[in-house]
Amino acid sequence: MPYTNVAFNPHFWKTLVQKSKFSTEDIPDLTGKIAIVTGANSGLGYATTVALASHGAHVFLACRSEAKAREAIERARVEIRGGSSSGRASSFSSPATTTTTTPTKTSSAPNSPKMSASSAAAVAGSKYLKDKDGNALEPKLEFLQLDLNDMNSCSRAAKEFLEKGLPLHILINNGGIMTSPFALSADGIEQQFAVNHMG
Repeated sequence: MPYTNVAFNPHFWKTLVQKSKFSTEDIPDLTGKIAIVTGANSGLGYATTVALASHGAHVFLACRSEAKAREAIERARVEIRGGSSSGRASSFSSPATTTTTTPTKTSSAPNSPKMSASSAAAVAGSKYLKDKDGNALEPKLEFLQLDLNDMNSCSRAAKEFLEKGLPLHILINNGGIMTSPFALSADGIEQQFAVNHMG
C-alpha cells in the first residue's frame, strides 16, 4: 500500500517529468566564503569543488591522499580558467547538466544538457573570478589532510583548520565508502560505519 501514495502524489510526478531548474550558474557569488569538501579529489566531490571555487569560494580539499588532492587542485585550476583538463574530471557531467527523458532543445546556452563540468566551470569562472578591474583571479584551493577512517586524522584536520582562524561557511560531507569488504578502522570500528558516520 505505500506505493499507492506515491502513485497518486502529483508532486512525485511533477518532479519526475520536469527538467531540473537548478544549475551551477544559479550559485551566487561566494567571494569571501570558506568551504571544506571531503573526498574532493574525484567524482561529485571534485565537481562540487570546481563549482564552488569557480564562484569565488576558498575551498579546502579534505582528502586522504595529498598527491591526488594536488593533482585535483591543478586540474580544477585549469578547468576554472577555461582550459581543458587531460584528467578524468573533464569526462563527466556536473549534476546540473544531467539529461532528462523529456525532449529538450539543443542550444549553446550555458545550462545546455550537453555541457560538461569543465565547460560549466569555464563559463562560471569567466563570470565570477575577476577583480573589480576585470583581471582574472586565481581560484583559492587548498589541501587539508583528512583520513575519515582514522579519528586521530579527523581530529588533526579539525585542529589544523581551526588554527587558520578562518570561519567555515560551507561544509560538504561528500567523502565515504560503500559495499567494501568487512574491515576495521584504525580505531577498531567497522570501516564503513567509521568512514561514513564517525569521521
